[in-house]
Amino acid sequence: MSFSDLSEDVLALLLRRLPDFNTLAAVIRSSKQLYSIFNAHPNSIKRKIAGSLCGHSDVLPAALRVVRADDNSAKVVPPQPAPEEDMLDIPMTRAEAELLDQFGTVVGSLEDLYSWRHKDRTSPISRLTPLESIRFKRGIYRFWLYCECYAPPQYDDGEDDSVGAAITGAAIEYLQSFAMDDCFEVAAAAAFCAELYEWNHRAYDPTSSEVPSGSFFGDHTCLGPQHILEDYRRVYCSHFEGAEDSGFFWESFEQVATRFKLKESRDDKLAHAIIVQNVSPNDSCHRCHAVRGIDLWGSTNWPLLRGLVSPAELRTLLPGHLPQNRFETTALLQYYDAELWLSGLTRSKADEIMANMMTELIDLSVDTGTDAWTQDGWYCLDCVRELLKQRLWQWWYAKKREAGKPEQVNCWYGWNCRT
Repeated sequence: MSFSDLSEDVLALLLRRLPDFNTLAAVIRSSKQLYSIFNAHPNSIKRKIAGSLCGHSDVLPAALRVVRADDNSAKVVPPQPAPEEDMLDIPMTRAEAELLDQFGTVVGSLEDLYSWRHKDRTSPISRLTPLESIRFKRGIYRFWLYCECYAPPQYDDGEDDSVGAAITGAAIEYLQSFAMDDCFEVAAAAAFCAELYEWNHRAYDPTSSEVPSGSFFGDHTCLGPQHILEDYRRVYCSHFEGAEDSGFFWESFEQVATRFKLKESRDDKLAHAIIVQNVSPNDSCHRCHAVRGIDLWGSTNWPLLRGLVSPAELRTLLPGHLPQNRFETTALLQYYDAELWLSGLTRSKADEIMANMMTELIDLSVDTGTDAWTQDGWYCLDCVRELLKQRLWQWWYAKKREAGKPEQVNCWYGWNCRT
């Protein structure tokens, strides 16, 4: 049987199975027969491909809602974004298809990170179940739209507070449009974006070990999922002038959540809004034996440590007076590339630096009196810090010798202190 002998239904099915719109455009240009079939079923074919780009057809309405709000420069969609159920009735434009492809890549990358941090620490690629994946993507798109519509103004111009009250009222109305489970999906997505923003903040700042208090990280999620992911990839942390103390998202969510009749605590409901069960939730630290589940660190997730043990904290883990020795700490942080955003290094390079350092720390030949550490071990964050306290200075000393640096006098205060 030749290609031309295939029925129209079969060929239409093949077009619906194409991976993206660029492939679709190339295919229908290659054959008059396929072009005619596409023209006969344009909406169903585009809708199926769009659903694949979003991860699932159940996610598509939420994704289209974001795409169609993206060109809204006012950042407020009056009075409410069009309902999700209406999205599929509107023909999709080429520009919208391109944005779906672009945004789908963003959400897919966020899902990989979410899974790595909350589902399976052994895999940087998503291990969410199909249902968990739908929940995550749908929650991210809905939170993304919230950011597009209800972010605070970047600068307070002192105008009438009624504008802010109107935005808050619209934000609450938006969240009230969702059923309870869907609303908690949005909140779980918002919580993850806050977590990722905090990761960026710690990984980026090589000078301060102080952690902002209150709702600082949650407030800055108004930047939106795409912006926060871009910062993660650059090892950077953007600041939004109007975000601080804005109560972004969570004040509105709290007002909506109080109306739900929960059979469990709000925190428990939020913790299980996306993931049903983690992989190996009862795993314990190989050194102290504390049960930490997903919160263990080893060879497959060393790169994530950069946002937990900040460059500023790294200096404090050196012994004696070395943390105050700017000559040594500056050289150490330059090796660690604490300012990756300035040097323009890629995320993959940052991950490589972090993973190599931890691997070399564990492999370091040291006195037998210290703790034993293994490459296949899993350690809690407290024990990782203990590893750094025990071996970071020895590792740095070995690195300097490898580089042929001259050995300085073992001064009690620090290098070249002139006392």
